[in-house]
Amino acid sequence: MAMAEFSLSQKQQLLEQGWVVIPQVVPADMVRAARNVINSTIENYLDSIQAHAHTLKTDERLIDILMKTDVFSLIESALGEGKVVPSTNVQCALRFPGHDNKSLNSLRPHIDSFHPSVDGNPGSIKPFIAIAGFFLNDIDEDNAGNFTVWPGTHRQFAKYFAKYGADPELKLGIPPVDLPQPVQIKAKAGDMIFAHYQLAHMGRFKVQSFRDL
Repeated sequence: MAMAEFSLSQKQQLLEQGWVVIPQVVPADMVRAARNVINSTIENYLDSIQAHAHTLKTDERLIDILMKTDVFSLIESALGEGKVVPSTNVQCALRFPGHDNKSLNSLRPHIDSFHPSVDGNPGSIKPFIAIAGFFLNDIDEDNAGNFTVWPGTHRQFAKYFAKYGADPELKLGIPPVDLPQPVQIKAKAGDMIFAHYQLAHMGRFKVQSFRDL
């Protein structure tokens, strides 16, 4: 079987903007299985949903999305065959209704893995390569829990870090540079977003009516 690969245009977008959405990578039955295990885990814990969703980080029905689809081959096509160490756990980044009515210009993105000093313990930076995220619901409008990106910031930040170094005390890991306009990602259940880990991003609250997971 031929290895799944990013197209040239997708690789170009990844290089220039730092992210790309790949449609329908995850089969519908695997989307349903992942959605069902999340729902069944959190339904009795409405007061601590995020904490209980975290217990699913090694659930095989979620890990399978990475390892038993074309996803891993796609990632290797971008980063190099044999050069990718598969993750052994996942993050369930659930988004629920909130009152985040801020304009996009006032949002505060972040870079993952910046850990500032706490209680006298020195800060640290634990970089990785890329983010692979999978949508389990259709997100077809703005302000619906969208994964939000600041295109091209991975390149802006690389230039800054090359000149000044990376400091774990940077708030949210964001250097003092002018940020571009953010983009709220729209996607269908089964789509994947693949992004450079140094891309400024955040997950918005849902600010419209609640929709079932």
